[in-house]
Amino acid sequence: MPSTSHIAFARNSAGQLVSATDLLDNVPQTYSCVACGHALEVRRPAKSPAYFRHVTDACELGNQHATRAAALSILAEGRFVFAPALLGPSGRSGPRKGKDSHRVLEQWGDDVALDTIIDGVAVDFFAHTLGGPLVIQVCIPDIYNVRRHVAVKALGLPTLEIVVPRKERIHRISDLRRVVQQGLSNKVWLRHPVLEQGIRVKDSAPSHQVPGAALANEGADAPTRLTVPLAVPSWINAGSHAENALYRQKPIPGKIEVLEGLLGLSCDRWPDAVDIEVQSQSCCGVDRRIWQADVFARFVAGAGREDRDASFAVQTAQRWLAARYNAIGSAEQAQMGATFHYLRELTLRGYLLELNGRQFRPTGRWRADAEPRLHWVQGRTLNVSELRACSTRVRFEVPAEEVQRLLEYFSGGHPAVGVESFVREFSRVTCSPERSVVALLREARLVEEESVHIQREQGDLF
Repeated sequence: MPSTSHIAFARNSAGQLVSATDLLDNVPQTYSCVACGHALEVRRPAKSPAYFRHVTDACELGNQHATRAAALSILAEGRFVFAPALLGPSGRSGPRKGKDSHRVLEQWGDDVALDTIIDGVAVDFFAHTLGGPLVIQVCIPDIYNVRRHVAVKALGLPTLEIVVPRKERIHRISDLRRVVQQGLSNKVWLRHPVLEQGIRVKDSAPSHQVPGAALANEGADAPTRLTVPLAVPSWINAGSHAENALYRQKPIPGKIEVLEGLLGLSCDRWPDAVDIEVQSQSCCGVDRRIWQADVFARFVAGAGREDRDASFAVQTAQRWLAARYNAIGSAEQAQMGATFHYLRELTLRGYLLELNGRQFRPTGRWRADAEPRLHWVQGRTLNVSELRACSTRVRFEVPAEEVQRLLEYFSGGHPAVGVESFVREFSRVTCSPERSVVALLREARLVEEESVHIQREQGDLF
């Protein structure tokens, strides 16, 4: 049968997917089956396209699995796909069909994931496009999984399904590329924020660029991209979904331990900003301090975010909570409300800046607050031998012309300026990093952190 013996694509010795029709007759190579890994040979009938065939026993549905693998390879290497338009002529949400339908152009970079796991669900293709995350499912007849289709749709991410019909005569990579990348009638949006919210395309792009989707221009034949505000999450590495699933299964002490690592503080030293009373604060099924510390670490402190200073939407934070906590009941709406009110409170406290379209951006105050504030230690002095020893231990050689001045500063007290001002000036004079100056002062026990300073004063009171 063709599905068993005639295979259009195979892997060569370099691991690349090639088609039998595109191979040259005089180039010796070894080929293996994508499905079972066994050796294949090339057959070249006189009046039909060349194909691969198992050298020994044939595996079941080898051609289908090879076609699917080749389709995913085309998506990863091509970095774009055309999809059906999301809006009808009247601006209503809903995919359009037919030859006259306009197209959506989705593009991505190198960072894609094939056959990956997102929140416990296996997906074919995951990429970050101009409009946010995108899932693509490649549907091949005879190996289509209906349960997987439902599970992928339930993820809530923009999902495009590409069907490779049985009637298509696919013998070359170019044939498959035409179906996978260029075709429209064989594609359908399983889920997309535009379809769910019915957003209309604006006549002109807003002055403030926010996360959006690539939509077709209704007045042109060629595909174009217009940025419109959409409730889509920002990029989350596919590998983090497994981490979220593991975190969700941890008991409360385990969750606290993880959050302590993200914030770099034990739970008894967490800021007051992670204990704010808001509406629907029990929507995550845990104490508010836990989920608020999670949001604070992720979106204020920037733990685990490469773009830690970038703006984000309320929906992004809510999806983060939904991925990490077993919400009680139908708590998605409650989570959204609690998240929004909490972010608003963080804005009032100066940790976030609220932008248009329910967007927020970290102000950087947390990193400034997290940096230890240093004070001079009263009564400490510095002599030549101590300076030489401390300089050696921290690998900071003080210039000879500055040694005497530094010793005079601490001969009977400390500089009249604050630690930060002294460090900044001494760093400028010696042309050395500020961290090196701080390391030297710490090693010589000339400075101490604010917490230590306060604790000693409080200790004396009692």
